[in-house]
Order: sequence, then C-alpha cells, then structure tokens
Amino acid sequence: MKESLLKWLVCPLTQEDLQLTVFEYDQNKYEIKEGRLKSVVSSNEYPIINYIPVFVPNSGNIYPEFFNKYQKQFFVNPFSKYGKKLSHNEGLVQKGFGYEWRKYKTVSEKIDYDFVMAGNLTEQFYADKLILDAGCGFGRHLNIIRRFSGTEVVGVDFSIAVLSAMEIVGFFPNVHIVQADLFRLPFRLQTFDLIYSWGVLHHTPDTKTAFFRLTPYVKPGGIFSLKVYRNIFPPAHQVQKFIRFFTSRLPLGLLRFLCFFAYPFHFLNYRLGFRHIPIWSHLCRFFFKFSEDWPVSLNDTFDWWHPRYNHYHKTAEVKQWFEAMAFNDITVAPDLEVAWGVKGFRD
Repeated sequence: MKESLLKWLVCPLTQEDLQLTVFEYDQNKYEIKEGRLKSVVSSNEYPIINYIPVFVPNSGNIYPEFFNKYQKQFFVNPFSKYGKKLSHNEGLVQKGFGYEWRKYKTVSEKIDYDFVMAGNLTEQFYADKLILDAGCGFGRHLNIIRRFSGTEVVGVDFSIAVLSAMEIVGFFPNVHIVQADLFRLPFRLQTFDLIYSWGVLHHTPDTKTAFFRLTPYVKPGGIFSLKVYRNIFPPAHQVQKFIRFFTSRLPLGLLRFLCFFAYPFHFLNYRLGFRHIPIWSHLCRFFFKFSEDWPVSLNDTFDWWHPRYNHYHKTAEVKQWFEAMAFNDITVAPDLEVAWGVKGFRD
C-alpha cells in the first residue's frame, strides 16, 4: 500500500479517519507490505496484507498466516473479529471470482484497450482524473487506464483477485489496490472524478442497490460509467438462468474443465469461418463466449456460467437509476454487443 492512499481511506463502518501502523515496509517497492489501519474513535481495525489494505469481514479466513503472525498487534482476537462467515451466496461470489481471476490473469493489450475505449470514449476522457475501478478483477482495465496522462487509479474488488491485480499493476506509482465490499466501501464520500464498473454489478445480489451504493463516492461534476447485461431476449435469459442454476453449483475446477469443450466450436468459428453463419453463430453464443484468442474464450465461457447472480436490464431502467441519483447528460453507448454502456455526470 502506498501511504498516499491513506488520505482517501476511511473506516467503512463509521466514515472515521484511519491511523496507520506499519509492520513491514518494502524499501525496494516503496510500498507498505504489512500493517494495520485503525479508526480514530471506534478503534475498528483493518489489516494491510501483501501490500493491500483489506476491508472484508472474513479476512481472517482468507489470510490466516498474517493473523497468526500478528495476533498481538491487534486490539482484539483477530480470528473472532476477522473470521466472520459471509452469507452462502456472498461466499460463492467471492470464491468464484477469486478463483477465476487467479486462474486467468493474461493481459490482452488490444482486447483490453478496445474495451476501455468502447462507447466512443477517448484517452482524454480519462486524463487528469482520480478514478475508481469498482470490481477491478485482476486489473486488466487499470493496466490500460493507468497509462493515460495525469490519471491516478484505485482498483477495488471483493475477492482475492486483488492479489493478481497487485502483481500485474499494483506497483505502478499511480495505481492503488484495495480489497473491500462494493456495498460498503472504505473511501471518503465525493472522492472520485470518475467511477466505472464494467460487467460487475449485474453479478451482485441487486444491481440497482449496488449502483446506488457507489454513486455517493463520485464528486459533484464527476462521471459514472456503468456496463451491465442487456435484457434483449428474456426467453433466452430464462433458459440460461435454468442452466446456470446447475453450473453455478458445480465445483469450480470441474466447471472450468467442462468449459474446455468449447474449443471444437472455437476452432470451427475462427479457423473454418463458421462464425459467419448466422444461425450457427447465435446458437454457439447461447452456450459459449467466443473471442479470436482461445484463452479469452475459455475464461469468458467460465465467466458466463459460474456466477451465482446474472441480472439483465433494459436501457430505460438503467437511465432511471442515473436520473434518480441526480446524474445528467446521460448517454448510452451504441457499440456494445451484450451490455448497456451508460454514463452520466453528477450534479
């Protein structure tokens, strides 16, 4: 963790300032490797583990080695305080995406750049802004945006995907990585010039509530950019929901193995040109997610079938959310295949 991040951090429960205690500082990387953050009045404590400030309630279950090492450094028994169990579905979300982004952490420059620019965005759109990536995964979009002029970016994720993000982008001087719940963020209100959440909130229990929880962290005059699945053919979504009832309950390793059966279809689509046959193409895309890059196709197919939550939304519905939270100049991106890209400016 960079000490400069502290000015934006607060206790997620009380919004109090946090005091920093450093256990281990990495002189080579200029980062705090291990430490503790403690709220000034309520004395709530949060660990810094592997360079990452951690604000999830089950951190003791995820990182037992850290708490074994530093038990005496915490005000209360850390295993009683940080060994809390998530709800069953929360645990599945955290475990599933942690597994996904620890398995797949390949940077695909062109694919990631094109995604960041989708919706007619430009590098100038991001320039000179303090930016929050809400649901950063392994940092694929942070890795692009950090290069734009004057940007400082903060990536937050609920899962151990933050470990991959830290490895890939976290040590760049304008990048910060935080592990926290999107429904209870550890940041000061009205902090960010831009918050984006792409392909994330529809995997939470309630997309609308997640959006409403994030918007207070946008500065007046700031921007929120949201991408969520389009509700364009409800009967198909119902069939997929039925299939996902079973796939989301499979062991993650088994499901990922089954996703390798997409390869023959990938070969037919991209080596023999079958993707240009409309009926074939639509039928394949119902079950598999394809990209010219096979590892991307494999991961996107896994990403399609493992989440416990997968919500779909109409554009009018999403625009109403923005209007309800006092955003104006609301626009919908025209060039996204399976998602609505909506952005607005906060009054």
